[in-house]
Amino acid sequence: MQKTGWLRISYLIDIIIVSLSLASAWYTAYFVNNEGYVFICLLPLTYAAVYLLVLRRKIFGELRIFLTVFTGVSFVRYVLMPLLIVLSGLYGGRSAITPSPESFRKATFLMIYELLFLGVVIQFLETRKAARERKHSFLLEFEFPQYTLTYTAFFILTLLLSLLMPSSYNLFSFIKPRLSGAQHLTSPGFIQAVILYMLFTSKHLLFALGMTFCYRRHQQTHKQRYQNLAFLILILNISIYYGLNRSDLVMPALASLLIYSLLFRDKNYVKYILAAGLVFALVNTIAASRELASFSKNTSQLIDTADFVQGYFGGIYNVAIAIETYDYFPQVRSLPRLLYDTFRPFIGFNVLLKNVNITFTNAFFNRRLWFSNASSQIIPMIGQGYLHFGYVLAPVLDSLVLGLAWYLENRLSRIRRIEVVYFYGICLIRMAFLMGQNTSNISNELSMNLVMFTIIYFVNNRISFHPKGGVHGSKNS
Repeated sequence: MQKTGWLRISYLIDIIIVSLSLASAWYTAYFVNNEGYVFICLLPLTYAAVYLLVLRRKIFGELRIFLTVFTGVSFVRYVLMPLLIVLSGLYGGRSAITPSPESFRKATFLMIYELLFLGVVIQFLETRKAARERKHSFLLEFEFPQYTLTYTAFFILTLLLSLLMPSSYNLFSFIKPRLSGAQHLTSPGFIQAVILYMLFTSKHLLFALGMTFCYRRHQQTHKQRYQNLAFLILILNISIYYGLNRSDLVMPALASLLIYSLLFRDKNYVKYILAAGLVFALVNTIAASRELASFSKNTSQLIDTADFVQGYFGGIYNVAIAIETYDYFPQVRSLPRLLYDTFRPFIGFNVLLKNVNITFTNAFFNRRLWFSNASSQIIPMIGQGYLHFGYVLAPVLDSLVLGLAWYLENRLSRIRRIEVVYFYGICLIRMAFLMGQNTSNISNELSMNLVMFTIIYFVNNRISFHPKGGVHGSKNS
């Protein structure tokens, strides 16, 4: 009966997605009013085809963090964004020199090629032996740490070090941002950066262990108060955030909601609405703190929404800007530059490459956009690939990120520990936004969430403490 109900829901979702895709294609085909966007109606049609042929078979067969979020993100990019552009009439953008109609048309077909290419890669990866052997219920049953000696020692060390440099707490906010837009751009010193990293990791670990405690007590006593306590911990975890990057708030929030919902199967949807409302309010609060300018100067919410989606989801305008970046700055195409893009933001490599004098690809992209040294926009992954590999091989960077995400999801089929699911979940959600990101963003996200955590996790699994037996190796993994 439950399986039949799930099938009905999946068919309903299919109908909604295909219907909206066709509606978006029809509306954009008939009402588009810009020669550069004449083929924009092909974007939702491409999405509908890839969804029906590839994506739906994967996301409805089992719960997949990356592919589920990727399906939603690509829906926004290929179905809703074209509709928003035509409805709002926002065919331009923030650059003083608008890309040529030819660049817009080229960007449209490059985005179509990107999604088709990724669809083929997903299909290929899912036919591999490792994918076929994956345990389909890996997120339905969590495993929990048996011992937490190393985690506890790490928390104590973090607390002691942070007390020696209390200014480290200034970069963390509780609901209301403590930083201004200018302070957000200031880089901390090496020692402070290490302490910040430890605080960042400790915060996420405390959330996972707090949820573990609540779940175990709830299972033992069946008392509602432990579920309510878990929700309170969830809200607290969302409300405390690092820096003023809105995506750094949203990704952990989504991963936190995933952990809570899978653990407790809470059917009280008011809680989820409250949590979503909190995230939305915090995002707006951060935007106000950073004094981000409204594109329409607050005269049209529709135009501002279209501008937001273009920027964060790698829209046609930004892809067109990336295409023209090569025309203005042909020297941008460089393998050392691509390697620098990827490894300079990675923790550890950032120290080794600190004094290497190479300009980021994203800096050239912003020079084409602003014709200044401003650097507020993110070059989309397909744009970065185009600049370094040309049109035919442009999706190669997307494919590498996709392959890495596939690897992490397969790791989760064997390691179902709650803290691993949470840290991996944050990375997989970020990677699902890959079409609006670039290798620098992905590299930084992976290093921030996995490097220190993996070391602590590894040590914790091999050291346990028994009151009678003392400290010795642990078999817990």
